[in-house]
Amino acid sequence: MSPCEPGTSRVVAGLIVMIVGLALLADRLDAAVRFPGHFWPLILVVMGAARLADSATSAQGRRNIRSGAWLLFIGLWGLINEFHVFHFDYGSSWPLLVIGAGVGIVWRALDSPRPRANRQEQ
Repeated sequence: MSPCEPGTSRVVAGLIVMIVGLALLADRLDAAVRFPGHFWPLILVVMGAARLADSATSAQGRRNIRSGAWLLFIGLWGLINEFHVFHFDYGSSWPLLVIGAGVGIVWRALDSPRPRANRQEQ
């Protein structure tokens, strides 16, 4: 990807933010357009999917994969809570976020181990 070429995930993220802003503006102006409240996590799912798709062509591929997976996880967690899948709600399912954060920490540690410091023998 050349420096002038925009990343897919940034374009999608920008478009999503613009659409959400337009929907919120229309709601404030009492227009006929309404933003469906239960579907807000789909924004995160789309952003995560775009970041995963962009990881194949990006120089920061591994980082994009991890952040895309995290956005997908948060979006799916939100959808599960909004629609009360498995009787979850935000008050009962927040430990899933802690588990997901732990998985992310372990994934990062195993995926990109830190280089050892150069030791000079005296």
